[in-house]
Amino acid sequence: RSELRGTAMKSHEANKAVIKDRAKTFAQRLGLNSSTVYKWTEESSCTEDPSCRYPSGSRNYLDVMEQMMEIAIAFGDPREDYISPIVYLEERFKRIGIDIPENIRSIKPTDITRELLKTAKEFGDLVTVSSKALEKDGIDKKENEKIQREAWHLLRQTVALMVLSNLQATGKML
Repeated sequence: RSELRGTAMKSHEANKAVIKDRAKTFAQRLGLNSSTVYKWTEESSCTEDPSCRYPSGSRNYLDVMEQMMEIAIAFGDPREDYISPIVYLEERFKRIGIDIPENIRSIKPTDITRELLKTAKEFGDLVTVSSKALEKDGIDKKENEKIQREAWHLLRQTVALMVLSNLQATGKML
């Protein structure tokens, strides 16, 4: 985690947390030069220069992914498309990310409750349809993947709404 409380983790910090002092081993397994992998864990010498594009010692896969997402945003792609790489990793490593709305302070408690009820109903509908399909003919692999994707989406949405509700109830808005 970032040592500066309240600041976002930087790509080199994330890489250092994974790579630690094993740059050579990671490089061998990834088929890369060890100095490249080592540089991924270093803070850039140009951190004070606003024109410096890459905040780590060397442009790394996280910097590339961030740039790809920014390009997709500039194209006007919908959020669910440009966050797909993050969603993929969340699903792959059994994690749930929570979207925090930019207008969090202006969301009314009644809107959160309404959305939470709507999401719960959608989840119930998904479970009902899945159960009926399972009883009738079973669920093929493609249908199962679709159901799982929708379930993860609804679960993320439910958790986000519950967090928002708690933040509003405790007065600890971000």
